[in-house]
Amino acid sequence: MLAGSKEVLYLIYGQLSLFTGVIICILILPKGLIVNEGVSYYGVHSRTIIPFVTTFVISVWFIFLAAKNFSIQYPFWVIRDELYIDIVLMLVIMVTPFNDGRLVGDVHVLAGILLFSLQFILAIWLGLVIFRNYLNSILLFLLTITGLLSFYYNEIAHGYLIEGQLLFQLIFGIFLIRVLFQLNTQISSNNKILID
Repeated sequence: MLAGSKEVLYLIYGQLSLFTGVIICILILPKGLIVNEGVSYYGVHSRTIIPFVTTFVISVWFIFLAAKNFSIQYPFWVIRDELYIDIVLMLVIMVTPFNDGRLVGDVHVLAGILLFSLQFILAIWLGLVIFRNYLNSILLFLLTITGLLSFYYNEIAHGYLIEGQLLFQLIFGIFLIRVLFQLNTQISSNNKILID
């Protein structure tokens, strides 16, 4: 196994748990796909609150395990610190129902905007500064489109907010895992050259 592959594996588990939980929520309450309230729709209904909270807690746990295992070397510490911020924002999103009054709803929306924005900034930095290549550029383009769709649909009454959010998270997860594999491969190759 590559050095640093443990955190990549934890991130994959985090993605799988997030999407599995959301799929379970969609199967229980398919209306969430058309009400334009995003993934958070499932956190305010009694039929889906348990799978919603469970999926967030499990996903946050795996992200925590990944972040905890990152190297303190640059650029890994930057990724680690951003993941710790993601954890806090995901927990805020989970415990602040968007429909529980103006203040709580605003905190919920602000946490969601910050989560997506910081993930986007991390992806831009990783894809343009740390590890630029053709496929990463395509993933960044797709991330930009899905991020813009998410922000747009967050502001209108009808649309595809949940679809935009899920596509953004999927592309971000694929992008981050891909860049980590690239960085780990590069570090392993450099270490092999130093040993030889």
